[in-house]
Amino acid sequence: MTEREKEIIEIIKKYPEEILEVVLGLLKKRYKIATKRDIKILYYKIKLKITQLESNTSERISQLENNTKLEIEKLRTEFNEGIIQLENNTKLEIEKLKAESNERINQLENNTKLEIEKLKAESNERINQLENNTKLEIEKIRAEVEKSKTETQYHITKSESRIIKFILASSIIQTIFIISAVLTIIFAIIKPSK
Repeated sequence: MTEREKEIIEIIKKYPEEILEVVLGLLKKRYKIATKRDIKILYYKIKLKITQLESNTSERISQLENNTKLEIEKLRTEFNEGIIQLENNTKLEIEKLKAESNERINQLENNTKLEIEKLKAESNERINQLENNTKLEIEKIRAEVEKSKTETQYHITKSESRIIKFILASSIIQTIFIISAVLTIIFAIIKPSK
């Protein structure tokens, strides 16, 4: 989605009533009166924009989740490689030191275990932090979408009410016009006969 499209969607979300009035005004000027079909088309276009907004948000959430999974896998791979490398280096060091005292070997093994535990704890902490940040971000996006949906639904409801009033007023005016035309014709027919 381009920046221009984002700006247009934001304007539609902020000022749906004003935009609806402008469009209805244009329809009135062009066709003298807005038809039910024109109003339905306008209504479904607004509904389509809401659906697109929800779809874009779902894509953003999926992308964020996928990126997080990739980042977690990358972190796990890095830490696993570090652990394997450390274990291999330690084994080589142990082989070198086997000729020396058992005390030094035990000390080295203990230090290695502590280092591995430290790396594992670090890895888990970073993974947990990343997962928590992602969850917070997803919740934030969902809250934004919910708020946007509520606002848009409110504006659509108001717009529907105005459209219904407009259609009723148009129907009444057309009915009055037809009745007055019929009465004029009837009076025109009755008058000469007198």
